[in-house]
Amino acid sequence: MEKTCKCGEVGVIRRSTTKKNPGRLFYCCTGKGAKCGFIDWVDEDNFNGEKTEKSISPDLQKSLDELQHENRALRLLLVFSWVFFVSILIYKL
Repeated sequence: MEKTCKCGEVGVIRRSTTKKNPGRLFYCCTGKGAKCGFIDWVDEDNFNGEKTEKSISPDLQKSLDELQHENRALRLLLVFSWVFFVSILIYKL
């Protein structure tokens, strides 16, 4: 059974990693764009094994976020270095 979140998207099923509800399945917003905050617990008695989204450990997610931030910073540095390089070439001509 699919559930629709507040933003109209079909909610995905994830597994809780909290101490209060360890391993419990829940529906949530897909997170594509702005998250709407939708959450609804899966009725595990009637759960037929729908596909769940693979969850990432918090430490792994933190590492991923840090690498994405570093990647953005390095790309920006690369753009500035090319702008500087081209401006030097133009100045020398």
